[in-house]
Amino acid sequence: MILKGKNVILRYPKLSDAKWLFENIKKPEISVNMAYFVEDMKSVKDQVKWIKRAPAKRKKNHFNFIIVDKKTGALIGACGTGDTDQREKRATVGWWAAKEYWGKGYALEAVKLLIEFSFKKLKLNRLEAGIFTFNKRSLNFAKKLGFKVEGISRQKSFKRGKLVDDYEVSLLRKEWKG
Repeated sequence: MILKGKNVILRYPKLSDAKWLFENIKKPEISVNMAYFVEDMKSVKDQVKWIKRAPAKRKKNHFNFIIVDKKTGALIGACGTGDTDQREKRATVGWWAAKEYWGKGYALEAVKLLIEFSFKKLKLNRLEAGIFTFNKRSLNFAKKLGFKVEGISRQKSFKRGKLVDDYEVSLLRKEWKG
């Protein structure tokens, strides 16, 4: 499946993406803000395993997309849904972009495509995310997309050897201005 925007394409991960993905999620400016599973990625081989598991996860409405520059074909980052609950019509969302693409609008366009896919194709009603409270950049990004802060979950996540607080944010279909 491919989702197309004006400047980006969202597509499923390919095995040929593994090295780039691994190298980028291990960069400190990226990994510090990502969920625990990134810390479990020890090699390109682990990234390949993650990519190989993706088709089975899609059967459970867990979608991971690679963000690609539509003009150049360059990889930009990734976004996706997880913990999808079809009965309750909700999913967790996440996103990241390589630092050289920060502030250029690529991730914003990509996550808008993901939100539209989630509300229209998956028929979800609620998207939610946990954002480490030290990650102000991601919190502002989520707010720009229309996510609302619901509160702070104290010591919810284990990150770099310690428990940290998370902002809990959500976006409802009726609030989406897509």
